Amino acid sequence: MNDGYGQKLNLLAVSIANALSEGLSDDEINLLAGLFQVVGDALAVIPAAKDLKGSRKAADRP
Repeated sequence: MNDGYGQKLNLLAVSIANALSEGLSDDEINLLAGLFQVVGDALAVIPAAKDLKGSRKAADRP
């Protein structure tokens, strides 16, 4: 069932982007976008590393 969760997250993201970009130059906005992209990529690595560590522990068990 679709409860609109994705749409709500999208609206939240757009609202945050608009608030953060207020008063910034295009260059500053581009820099901020790059920073958040790196933060997002780093966040994605955390659960991947946890999964890898868990699968290695499981493989080491007899």
